[in-house]
Amino acid sequence: MKLNKIIYTVTAISLLIATGCNKWLDVQPETTISERDQFATESGFKDAMLGVYIKLSDAKTYGRNLTFGFLDVAGQCYNINTSDANYAQAVKLNFLDPSARKYADSIWQDMYANIGNINQILTHLDSNNIRFSGRYKNQLKGEALAMRAFLHFDLLRLFGMSPAANAEAKAIPYVTLFKVKVFPVLTVNEVIEKCLADLAIAEGLLAEDKSLVKNYDLADPYKSFTRHHMNYWAVKGLQARINLYKGDKPAALAAALEVINNQAANFPFVTLSQASATYNRDYTYANEHLFAVFINNLQALSESHFLGNIQGGPATLPLTETHLKNLYETAAGNSTDIRYNYLFSATGSAWATMKYSQFNIVSSSPESDYLRKNIPLIRVSEMYYIAAEAAPTPEEGTTYLNIIRQARGLTQLSLSQTATTLDTELRKEIKKECYAEGQNFYYFKRKNGTRIITIANGNLATTPASYVLPIPEVEKEYGDY
Repeated sequence: MKLNKIIYTVTAISLLIATGCNKWLDVQPETTISERDQFATESGFKDAMLGVYIKLSDAKTYGRNLTFGFLDVAGQCYNINTSDANYAQAVKLNFLDPSARKYADSIWQDMYANIGNINQILTHLDSNNIRFSGRYKNQLKGEALAMRAFLHFDLLRLFGMSPAANAEAKAIPYVTLFKVKVFPVLTVNEVIEKCLADLAIAEGLLAEDKSLVKNYDLADPYKSFTRHHMNYWAVKGLQARINLYKGDKPAALAAALEVINNQAANFPFVTLSQASATYNRDYTYANEHLFAVFINNLQALSESHFLGNIQGGPATLPLTETHLKNLYETAAGNSTDIRYNYLFSATGSAWATMKYSQFNIVSSSPESDYLRKNIPLIRVSEMYYIAAEAAPTPEEGTTYLNIIRQARGLTQLSLSQTATTLDTELRKEIKKECYAEGQNFYYFKRKNGTRIITIANGNLATTPASYVLPIPEVEKEYGDY
């Protein structure tokens, strides 16, 4: 099925609608209505945009494959057995093997389908004459444009070369219209500029209200849990991420610093008591999320992938005790790390993350609702890592890195780091912080992907091309890849 058919066959039938729910994120969409009726009211636009966010929870993308699943297998987060039918080839970065290629194909299809949903919303926002209350028209348009950039950028990081390897290589189409046509395949740099252009408009539209809400709003459910929306701060975080990927460190630093300078008010660091609590433990450090996806069945996914089945069977995504201790550098005196102490548990003969377990979170408590069922997609800690890498001097960079180290219970690094040693410390820190969130793969790719990785049956030498997922074969008939 070619790209334009993927987008428009999936979306023209219906948009995802959340209706009749006490907490909109808790309910899976069941209602389909006509496109004309969908966009006849403000509430119809809100429901359509909520549908975009709900679709992010699909296991094909951020509900598993692009966070703790396929992508973190490729990012070497787990100790995958070579006999594993689902992941043995993915851990080797052998994406052409059918067992791995199925993930790439489904990611492509699901992501472009949601981009089609977004473009349909944007088309009707620009052409519809209905009256919106307050600033809702600008907010919806800003969120939609930012989400379009977010999805295209991740598609680029998956299916295109890294800018460090070849910024002029053909990459992916940037789809901007809800229209049956073949969109041209753009270069890496061209896609990046399209993403940044959408974000520049979104930033202006969303700057009218920078507030964040972590509770349910009964009067207007769309205002609930706004860390699950592409809010203003998520836009700034995404700008920082994209500019660092592009290699524009001054622009990356400027965007990251806007978030950092507002961190205390908007994204307070998790405390030791919150990270270690017996009940309502903050497993994902929810107040630190700029943007997160809500996964309704997260507990079941955690149990099946990390904790094994109820009979005590093996976990799908385990890691050995040696791997865990090496990751958190316990032999070097880093056993005080709150992530090491409170986010992992022994499960049978292996270890696994408890980050998504939902264990002893009191789901009926309004005070704890914001802790539930989140997978972070952009964290405030990433802004400090970006600032550390983009800072003018290693001393300034180390200062930013030390802020996160202190928040996680680690000792401060000497400010006399060289650029090389700071880069090494950043790599180690990112692996600790973003475990089971899909970011390792992107980090290695951005760093040009030339390295030696250790897998179950030996060592594997990688190149920049090792980190490029294959374009679905059916697309090549219609695009200039």
